Amino acid sequence: MASLGVTPTVVATLFKVAGEIGLILGPLTGVTLITEEVTGLSYGQLMIQAAIPFAIVWLAGAWVGANRAQKRTQGKESYTLGDDVKHLDQVVITKQQKVTTIAFLLCFVLLVGYGIATGQGTSYALIVMIVLAAVVAIFGRIEIDRSVDCITKGVASQANMFLIFVSIEVLLNLVTLGGGFDALSNLLGGLASNSATAVMLVASVVGGFGIEAAAVAEIKIISDMFGGLAVSAGLPMGCFAVSILAATRLTGSIYPTSNFAGQLGIAQCTNTKEALQAAWISVAFAWVFVIAYAIVGPMILG
Repeated sequence: MASLGVTPTVVATLFKVAGEIGLILGPLTGVTLITEEVTGLSYGQLMIQAAIPFAIVWLAGAWVGANRAQKRTQGKESYTLGDDVKHLDQVVITKQQKVTTIAFLLCFVLLVGYGIATGQGTSYALIVMIVLAAVVAIFGRIEIDRSVDCITKGVASQANMFLIFVSIEVLLNLVTLGGGFDALSNLLGGLASNSATAVMLVASVVGGFGIEAAAVAEIKIISDMFGGLAVSAGLPMGCFAVSILAATRLTGSIYPTSNFAGQLGIAQCTNTKEALQAAWISVAFAWVFVIAYAIVGPMILG
């Protein structure tokens, strides 16, 4: 992206949206697996009825937002290009690197296929990462000590995020034990008036503008708060899945959460204002889809 002149603000926006959509579409991500669990949908049903349409519209919004940000930041910010980036045409890919890449891809496809076929849970993702790391080390002929050092360094870099998620989990458990989410659910349930469309919109808005936590915890909260209402109102689970995606994935693009800050850091972007504006445009497209789906979805899937 740097060699093509893409600005850090645009890269941060693309990282944010791509990361979120990866969580929505990936067959073995925590978001996908827990959404399947709480809705009772299969992976195929989830993709067709909720995830793929939602992702396509969100991507369209990201394209518009990224192009706007590129025009507004071009010439004002840029990456410093190293020689390895300036002369990409001179990079020579060795036979061993090709073999390692092919081995990685084949192993990845087999592991994902096995996970889908056997209905593996979230813990399976850890096994996938360990196996793939071993495959790269073996075919790349990387010494075991160096491989372990690389993995340890990567894990250590995410230790702060792990502590944040653990702390949030404790906080959410305390709120749950205190009956906070039950009280909010009862209050909003009265506002929804047993309307499928209203339940879907309320669930989407409450999560999308108010709850930021670890993905699995977020989805459990939304499910506990609105799952019963969705069933009683006759809301199809495909529509409720869209509600879950909107409620849990759009939050980090609406205001600068810890996840958004991480994307800015990785992209070396300091222009939070422009990056947020680009994200808002992408989110606006997604919200239009949610509102339209709340109206027509129950008629299509009901």
